[in-house]
Amino acid sequence: MKFRNVEINGNILIFAGELQKLDYTISSIENQGSTIRMKGKFIERDCELFILASTKTKVTWKVAVYFGKATNWRSLKSDYVSLKEQINEKYGKPFKSSEFFANPNYEGDGRELQSLRKGKCTYFTYWKTDEGFVKLSITSFCQISIGYEDKLNSEIDSKEGSRVQKDL
Repeated sequence: MKFRNVEINGNILIFAGELQKLDYTISSIENQGSTIRMKGKFIERDCELFILASTKTKVTWKVAVYFGKATNWRSLKSDYVSLKEQINEKYGKPFKSSEFFANPNYEGDGRELQSLRKGKCTYFTYWKTDEGFVKLSITSFCQISIGYEDKLNSEIDSKEGSRVQKDL
């Protein structure tokens, strides 16, 4: 799996160094070096990246992109739909998608962001490729996230028993 034409593979520090060449800057290194936070631009939008690596061998297995927090549901959903179309063009038909509000909440009730923050709204789409997975989601923090996960390196992470939360 690639992120910005860089293989999601190898040592996390080397991977982060490749992203620095693309104008991303390191914000922090956490979890004994298995998580690196970076700032930069992705698809011409300001974002924060979380790069995840296995805990023992520090093999990079995932990049999670987070865009800024939204202040209204209409723009948040519009961005989600637009990104979903763009990702569909690149990776084809999604493997799985789930987009709903839990009863008694519903889209159009004026409380969509509140529902989202309380976990009463689910919006995500997964794409599966031979190399890995892509997940687009709207988070409970009113942000859009895109995760790129390398299949083989994710298996390495699982075998090492990573303590880093996987659902970034």
